This record gives sequence, structure tokens and C-alpha cells, in this order.
Amino acid sequence: MRYNHQSIFNTTLKGLHDFSEKKLSLDWSLNYGSAFNETPDNTTFTSLIQSVESIVQDPGATRRWEHNSDKDKSAYINLLFTQEVGNSTIDLSTEECSETRKEKDILIFTLSNLSIPKRRTTHANW
Repeated sequence: MRYNHQSIFNTTLKGLHDFSEKKLSLDWSLNYGSAFNETPDNTTFTSLIQSVESIVQDPGATRRWEHNSDKDKSAYINLLFTQEVGNSTIDLSTEECSETRKEKDILIFTLSNLSIPKRRTTHANW
């Protein structure tokens, strides 16, 4: 049986603004996202049943912990200027993206060839 805990979250805030009789418009967005995963103390080992009286375990086992997280932050802004010239419309636009910030944390810790105490049964009552 394994236990794993995960979470993902994302949100966006947007705005749209029109100025000077819709000749100038501005739209923007702010974005934030986060995710994490935790798998604590994942242990694997093998055992071999030789007979009803004894169980032999492999001399080694592996234990592993996995934790990671990720956070993203970004902002966008767009400016649009619309001008009519005769029967045509000219659109001038610019787009700006702030520095997208990413933060990542990863932890993987593994222990291998751990000694597991052997248990022997002298007799079995069925």
C-alpha cells in the first residue's frame, strides 16, 4: 500500500479597460499556480517463504522519500490603440510580460541495502 499526497492550484485575474471612446484599450492578467507532491517513507523489500516453518527475507531493503513543489507567478499587459484613417482602421498594439517567476523544490532521499531483522517461526499452528 502506498500513500501519496498531491495538490494543484491555479488562479487567474483579468481586466479589460476601454479609454477615449474605444480608441485606446488595455487588458491585463495576473496568474498564480502551485503544485506539490509528497510520498513519505516508501519502503520496498522482498521475502521468500522456504517452508511453513521459516520465512527468509532479503538482506536489503530500500526506503525512499519524495517531496517536490512548484510555484509559478506571471503578469501580462496589452495596450491597443485603434485609429481610423479614411475607410481603413489601423491597430497599434504592444504586449508586455513581466518576469515569470518559477520556484521549484525537489527532495528525494533514498536509503538502500538496509538490514531487516530476520524472523523465523519454529512451528506453525494451523
